Amino acid sequence: MSFSTPVLFITFNRLDTTRQVFEAIRKVQPETLYLFSDAGREGKPEEEQQVTEVRKWLLEQINWPCQINTLFLDKNMGPRYAIGHAINWLFEQEEAGVIFEHDCLPHTSFFRFCEELLDKYKNDESVMHISGNNFLFNEVPFEASYTFTRHNHIWGFATWKRAWQKYDPEMSGFDEYYKNGCFNELIPNKRIRKEYLSILNGVKEGSVDTWDYQWFFNTWYNNGLGVIPAKNLVSNIGYGDLALNTNKADHILANIATHEIGEIKQPVTGVKVNKEAERVYLKYVFPPLLYRIRVVNKLLRQFGLNV
Repeated sequence: MSFSTPVLFITFNRLDTTRQVFEAIRKVQPETLYLFSDAGREGKPEEEQQVTEVRKWLLEQINWPCQINTLFLDKNMGPRYAIGHAINWLFEQEEAGVIFEHDCLPHTSFFRFCEELLDKYKNDESVMHISGNNFLFNEVPFEASYTFTRHNHIWGFATWKRAWQKYDPEMSGFDEYYKNGCFNELIPNKRIRKEYLSILNGVKEGSVDTWDYQWFFNTWYNNGLGVIPAKNLVSNIGYGDLALNTNKADHILANIATHEIGEIKQPVTGVKVNKEAERVYLKYVFPPLLYRIRVVNKLLRQFGLNV
């Protein structure tokens, strides 16, 4: 078995998650593989050894006919710019690709799902993203194998050069977008909108060190849509103390089971926003206070404290 669509695998300092995700990639034997690795951070000397170990292990594991491309940085860029830099590198050479970070574990059928939809929508500029994530927890019925929303997620995804070329890590169009009232229509729930806006302002100011919210905004600003599969196809296995951002091990989105997508059935409604899917997605990504209180109480009980 071989997979013809290029795969970009982005790693850092965690060999535990890297091993698991790479084993899933190995199963489909990509014909073209891009390996990107940021360098360890200044002031953290242990990371240099960890990063070196991950790089060495990876290069020793490729035992099938494969075009290997590597970009291993010798100075840390950090997540805000490193991942965008990696994807820029991919699309300097390719028209489409599948992208994984080191903690995004795919079901084997995700590759087939990506390959089919990358081809189907390659010339449809309204479709900008193919996600492997379904965070709807069976609350939204699916008549097809996927639906469309304006809210993408990046724990295993595919896209095209035509879409990525519009990516702006500084979100320079956001003020205009917000003043025009577009953000209010996109996120009708006031509580969620306030929380989301706080994060986006943090991204713009540089206090939130990430790259993905800029990609989400890129879709909104360009009137694009993303694909959400009917079944979850990629699981984030990196939650916990070792993660840079996703450090709550019992988060509702951590380690969600993955499933076979089966025969891919096309939506009869065509490329159309599923607003119910958007509503449920935002509910789980930005859970209400009551849910958060339950999580805090659970953690307190783990430490033997009364609540």
